[in-house]
Amino acid sequence: MASKTKNLLHILAAIVCSVAASSCVRLEPARQPDKPYWLRTISLNIEAPCNYYVDGKSIFQEKLIEELNVAQGTDMQRVRVLIKPDLDVQYSEVARTIDRLHEAGYIKIGLISADKE
Repeated sequence: MASKTKNLLHILAAIVCSVAASSCVRLEPARQPDKPYWLRTISLNIEAPCNYYVDGKSIFQEKLIEELNVAQGTDMQRVRVLIKPDLDVQYSEVARTIDRLHEAGYIKIGLISADKE
């Protein structure tokens, strides 16, 4: 019984090898998109204690989402928000800001570390 199984495995291996050798597939190189996926990048700076800036414009914290919606002016899914908090800003403030952005529908959010002086 073992020799029959061994012979069968040899036959199957030979078939697989011959099929694999004769079915070579050539793939075209991936094309780069003509336009970047991101239509808009918004810069959000946070300075201690709670000063917010959208693309350099000072805003009230309570108006953050409203100001971002005005600034983005396009499909929210194709907008990325880059948050740059100062070193003195508490982590909890940054986390709350990210939560507010997610709740408002912004899904592409990045963090930029502050420069050490």
